[in-house]
Amino acid sequence: MNKFLFWKRTIESRVGQILLILMVLGLPTPSLAQSESNFQTFKTFQDWCYNRQQLSPEAKRTLDVLLQQVGTSNCDRADQMLAQQQIVDLSTFLLSDLTPLQGLTQITVLKLKNNHISDLTPLQSLTNLEELDLSYNKIIDISPLQSLTKLVRINLSYNQITDVSPLRNLKVLNEVNLNNNQIVEITALKPLTKLRFLFLQNNPLISTECPISPKYICRFDT
Repeated sequence: MNKFLFWKRTIESRVGQILLILMVLGLPTPSLAQSESNFQTFKTFQDWCYNRQQLSPEAKRTLDVLLQQVGTSNCDRADQMLAQQQIVDLSTFLLSDLTPLQGLTQITVLKLKNNHISDLTPLQSLTNLEELDLSYNKIIDISPLQSLTKLVRINLSYNQITDVSPLRNLKVLNEVNLNNNQIVEITALKPLTKLRFLFLQNNPLISTECPISPKYICRFDT
């Protein structure tokens, strides 16, 4: 028994030494590497929920708000309830990390107004979205929205957007609100022939020539 304990302690000591060396060299320890690998495999809301302790504080906050919305902390039950929802409103919750949303691929309306969002990458899997409100956030890059080809209405007002070209392939857009951004050029929106309302107030535009016909579709004035 004493011999067994001796070898056990020796192995534990060697493992500890190896982990210490890895940490000193700035290399990921096996546990951290495994955690990162698992994080990459999260696909469904259940995955995110069951592994909530591995999430960043920002992602965990988003997860907790979703659980609050459906009124349960049970991951299976929450997943079932969210799967039945087509409209999700997460406005004014101080959210910044949207990764727990990427498995909610069935939703058609998503409201994220008045948060701290800058990274839209998690939304690119939500290809059934028809209406999206991202107003009053911290968004600069909207390129992840290129995959949302079913979007009919989008509100991107009160952000820091400069380049609107990622919207040009969203051919069924009917209404786009780009008020209060940093946009200087809108010719990229010319292919959006189904637009009926394009709001562009309070942008440093180099030209107020509407690229879409009829011209009154563009709303430059307050």
